[in-house]
Amino acid sequence: MELPDVPDGTDYKFRGISFSSWPTSSDCSVFAIRNYGIDEVFISFIKRGDETWTCGILDNVYLPPGKKDIAYEPTLNCPIFSRGAFYCLNLSGALGVFKFEENGIAWDILSMVPRSTCGFINKSYLVELEGKLLSVLLGHFGKWVRIFRLDMSEMVWVEVENLGQHALFISNTSCIATVAPTSQMENKIYFPRLHNEGILF
Repeated sequence: MELPDVPDGTDYKFRGISFSSWPTSSDCSVFAIRNYGIDEVFISFIKRGDETWTCGILDNVYLPPGKKDIAYEPTLNCPIFSRGAFYCLNLSGALGVFKFEENGIAWDILSMVPRSTCGFINKSYLVELEGKLLSVLLGHFGKWVRIFRLDMSEMVWVEVENLGQHALFISNTSCIATVAPTSQMENKIYFPRLHNEGILF
């Protein structure tokens, strides 16, 4: 799938970019997001068959429970396409949701965040596991790692204590959840870093 250049005057400083389906699918769309100024995000998308990107600047201010309005800043992570929408995580665990509608597009920010996060979140990642969205949150210098699953029925984050036979492979450019190929790799999160001569997990 060969994509045209983004419009003149638009740079490529996206914090996340993702496909809705395989590039060979007739209904494939590509979605990209980055922060824009203080109170806005810049969104670009293109559907298979379109000759140009569609770009827009959208409001990113939301109200977390019990707090004043704050700006949503997308984390450096690929959005996840699930249930007809692109989900983008920000640093505190709030989700931005972008979807196509009959009369255009919709952009919403779900203000719920994980209830207890052990303090300052240094990095956050979004990954899909068996159709469910997981947020992986890291403390300062990796001092702690917490995983939360999005309960779609209640729209709340629920902490995950065990990944079972699955393993997560997490980075800024790609997050993958899979059945671990060996029992030694089960219930582990792997990061693109080395410690001495071993992979950090």
